[in-house]
Amino acid sequence: MKMILSFLFVLAHSFLFSQKPEPPPPPPPASGSGTFQKIEVEPAFPGGEKGWTNYLLKNLNPTVPVTKGVRTGTYTVVIQFIVKKDGTIKHFKALTNHGFGMEEEAIRVIKTRPK
Repeated sequence: MKMILSFLFVLAHSFLFSQKPEPPPPPPPASGSGTFQKIEVEPAFPGGEKGWTNYLLKNLNPTVPVTKGVRTGTYTVVIQFIVKKDGTIKHFKALTNHGFGMEEEAIRVIKTRPK
């Protein structure tokens, strides 16, 4: 059971702590300056860290690796993806390859999350 909770905890915190807080918007350029400013807003889960943790607790199936014969231990799963402006996500890529369905389960849960 400890391994299952570790998998859930690592997945939750890997996602949350890779996010940067939203920076305050820069002041508007002086009129007529013609300067272009690129503004990127980091995506955040509705409800913040608590909302993400609750979502994982309700939706992540931590028994997936156990039922597929994983050895006891702590595993970190890293998933790369792009969040579009409208909140949809695309281009999933597992950056780890532990097997035992871990990466697939993480991708499944991330794909089914709210915008």
